[in-house]
Formats: sequence, structure tokens, C-alpha cells
Amino acid sequence: LYYKSLITILFLIHYFVLSFRTTLILNDPTLFGDLDNSIQHYLIPKNAKTQNIKDAYKGFYMDNLITKNDILVPLENVIDNLEEYFNEKYKKEETGEEETEHV
Repeated sequence: LYYKSLITILFLIHYFVLSFRTTLILNDPTLFGDLDNSIQHYLIPKNAKTQNIKDAYKGFYMDNLITKNDILVPLENVIDNLEEYFNEKYKKEETGEEETEHV
């Protein structure tokens, strides 16, 4: 239960930081005017090491910010999905089933 709370808290922090940064870029004419650098500086994760991964993030953010599409799903959906994930995970641990990765 401790890990569930910790993971949920860390995810929510990440969610709010990303939400803040995308809102900042969209509403600041200087940042939006230099979208390429803003995406690289504020949105591409530091752990994106290869150029292909960085380009994928950049393309995703560029496409969605230019068209002003929602990048994040509503927080209620995120919390529901986390709850569902943890319920399924703990159910498998209690029954001894091995976790399989969904493809």
C-alpha cells in the first residue's frame, strides 16, 4: 500500500508539472514563439537519451501544441486508471498469478 501511495503521488506531481509547463508555453507569447526551444527545454524528459526518442517527443508536443490539442487526459481518468492498475496488480499478487505485459 505504501508503494501505491508513493507511485500515485509521484505520478500526480509529474502530471501537474507537465500541465503547468504546457499551459505556460501556450500562454506565453515568447515561449510559444520559440516553440522548438521551449519544447526542448521544458517538455522533453532528461532521460530521453537517443535522438530518435527526443525527436518523437518533440514531434508529439509540436503537433499538439500548434493545434492546441489537449496533451493530458483529465486527472479523474488518470486516477481511475491508476486505481484499476493497482487493484489488478494486488489481485494477481494475492492469487499468485504472474504479471504479463500487455502488448
